[in-house]
Order: sequence, then structure tokens, then C-alpha cells
Amino acid sequence: MHILFRLGFCVDRHDEIQTFTPENFWYIAPTVDIKTFHIDLEWSRKRVFDHSIGDLFLSIVQASPEAKLESCIVKDGASQRPKPLNTVELLKIASKQLGMGPHTTMVNAERLYVKLIDVH
Repeated sequence: MHILFRLGFCVDRHDEIQTFTPENFWYIAPTVDIKTFHIDLEWSRKRVFDHSIGDLFLSIVQASPEAKLESCIVKDGASQRPKPLNTVELLKIASKQLGMGPHTTMVNAERLYVKLIDVH
């Protein structure tokens, strides 16, 4: 029974999916063009979910003498619902976070599944 409690991350993922609310986000996709070289840079922050912060970063880039803003693209979109765990993700998380081997993980996942079916 103790191991079944350790697999609570499956329940947590299910709860995340059920309570998910999409949010708009903003991101910066900087590139460097020097003669014939084109380099896509990666912004470590990835995304911001506050429009005013997105505007702040845009104004910083616009005010910088070292940078040149060539385009600002606006697309409709929002964050995506978390995906359910597939078997591979389950095995990865169980191994990394719980130190469980694949056989132990699958045996306990099956027990958890059977108990869930018995409840319903």
C-alpha cells in the first residue's frame, strides 16, 4: 500500500488536467543576423504570463541602441492543457523521482488502476 501512495503524481497529473484553465502568454524569440550568419537565440525564461511584463521587455528591446526590432508578431494562442501520462512518461518519472524500477512501477500502476476500477 505504501508504494501506491508514492504514485500520487498520477493523481496530481489527473487533477492538473481537470482543473486546467488556458492562459495567454508572451515570449521573445531573438535572432542575430551578421552578414550571412543567422542565429536563433533561446530566451531562458521561455514565456511570461503577464501582459505588462511582455510589454516591458518589448520596450527594453526597442530602447536599446545595440538591438534592432525588425518585427513584432502577434498570434492568438494560450498555454496548453497538460498531457496525460503515457507509459514511457510514467516510467521516467517513477525512476527519476521515486527510484523505482520499470517492473515495480508497472506492477504498482496496475494495482492502482485495478483499485480505481473497483471504486467505480
